[in-house]
Amino acid sequence: MREENVVQGALPPAQLGVDETLSVQVQNWLEVQCSQIPTALGGLVMLVDAEGLQPEALWPDAKAVEPLLDLSERAGARREGLIAPLPSSDGFGIAWPLMEDGSLIAVAALAIEVGDDAALQTIMRQLQWGAAGLQLLIVQNLSGYARDRANALAASVDLLAEVLAASRFDAAAMALVTSIATRLGADRGSLGLLEGEVIKVAHVSHSAQVGDSVSLIQRIEAAMEEVVDQRLPIAIPMIQRDDEAPIRIAHERLVLQERGAIMTIPLFQDGIAVGALTVERPSYFPFSSAEMKILESVAALAVTALLDKKRSDQPLARRALRELREATERVMGRDRKERRIAAALALVLVVAALLAPGTDRVSAYAQIEPRQQIILAAPFDGYVRSASSRAGDPVKRGAVIAVLDDSDLLLERARWESQVNRYGGEFQDASATQDRVQINASSAERDEAQAQFDLANAFLMRSVLKAPFDAVLVSGDLSQRIGAAVTKGEELFRIAPRGAFRVDLRIPESRIADMRPGQRGLLHLSSLPSQPFRFTVGNITPRTLADGGETYFIVEAMLDSRQSLAVLQPGMKGVAKVVVGRGWLLGIWTRDISNWLRLKLWTLFG
Repeated sequence: MREENVVQGALPPAQLGVDETLSVQVQNWLEVQCSQIPTALGGLVMLVDAEGLQPEALWPDAKAVEPLLDLSERAGARREGLIAPLPSSDGFGIAWPLMEDGSLIAVAALAIEVGDDAALQTIMRQLQWGAAGLQLLIVQNLSGYARDRANALAASVDLLAEVLAASRFDAAAMALVTSIATRLGADRGSLGLLEGEVIKVAHVSHSAQVGDSVSLIQRIEAAMEEVVDQRLPIAIPMIQRDDEAPIRIAHERLVLQERGAIMTIPLFQDGIAVGALTVERPSYFPFSSAEMKILESVAALAVTALLDKKRSDQPLARRALRELREATERVMGRDRKERRIAAALALVLVVAALLAPGTDRVSAYAQIEPRQQIILAAPFDGYVRSASSRAGDPVKRGAVIAVLDDSDLLLERARWESQVNRYGGEFQDASATQDRVQINASSAERDEAQAQFDLANAFLMRSVLKAPFDAVLVSGDLSQRIGAAVTKGEELFRIAPRGAFRVDLRIPESRIADMRPGQRGLLHLSSLPSQPFRFTVGNITPRTLADGGETYFIVEAMLDSRQSLAVLQPGMKGVAKVVVGRGWLLGIWTRDISNWLRLKLWTLFG
């Protein structure tokens, strides 16, 4: 085996697309090359695509070039020309890689029958020279392909801008079909959208003169359904494609009526067919594969924006129903039997759960309040001397809470004490002289002085404010008023017995009729969310509270004394739930809306 190294050190294969007309050109090149070599047994050209080297042209048949496949693969992998004897043959195989910018784009190979090395070298040089022409041909086609793709992208962006610029769906659809018809030189452009199981023509370009031709619209719709069913574009005259030739009965019927060239492409969104686009122009101006690709690119880019505008134009209720239907179709498609069964079972379970009996509860904001409160007021006009406790402090029975200044009271008591002694002496002197008038006067003055003296003592005792029982101070703080004046009867402190609490529930007006004394419930406080407190509804008061436009009734409840209440403090807030009965879960969950609806209907219709 002989090998001649020609090109080395190339980059990995590039993934290149190839225009359809390139196949014919490559086949022609190969036939000319083989005809110029009398000893040629076969020829093969392989082009690089996304999956690697693929046969693009062969001569004279597949059996003759089968030995060249492996040699071409090796030449492409090594990026160098190779000469090797053919298996089970007296001939040789010659393979030459074609490079562009360091990347492999193709491999040309020949099977020849020669008798000496000189002839072999001559054929090798001829293949090299011919490969240069093939390389130029491929590069030119690839450049044209890139240019077509750039033009397609530019057209797509321009059309998308026109669609987005329109504020409503009708204007956007008309702009799309009119612009496509104008750019392609078409007489008519038609946009059809899928409605249920059939396609309906939504808009026709401004150049069309459809009039009242119902049959023409029906034929266009049939052609659109034909491409949607097959998920393939169709053009008449037929454009050669790699795909299997599609069925085109509806298109042929449309051609018989319109006598022109027709092209229809399906429209997809997220892989789901949503409609089709049809363009028509004179028969002497058939559509090309490049135009078909451009139209497909334009449609793929514009269809999403177009459908978004269509959805935005729909009424809210219809939009919601459509979204629900689409979500249902995505979850329970025709090919998803297991999901449909699971959804049916879930629906049955939900209905059963809604019709199942449940506990009806009334939720309410709640606040801890003392069951009894006592006010400690100032016994006389005076001044604050000291304060040892303030709001929130627990106090024992007899504990000093605050002391008022008693200087004036001590002087007052001393004055009246001297008066008692004076009038007592005068009473004794009058008794000794048996002066009855003086006796009566002295006795009355002595009794008055004694009463004032006792009153002064009482005030002195009351100047020290003490807790009458074990309690907690609910309000009051004299520690910031030392030396300040207080007036007789002024509220200084409010105290409540320790552990004696009630719960004030704010029941909404719509649920007050469900409340009954003796009903039980649970309370969770914001400061103690993990500790529930049991209570029993006691008094349903007529007191109301307005908050946020709603009216609430105050219902008093008693806490269960068998649970620990030492952690509670007046003013604590939380949420309470009162058990008011049992009923269907559906009725419980929809009570508020059903009551509101019932009231509105009565207001409107009496």
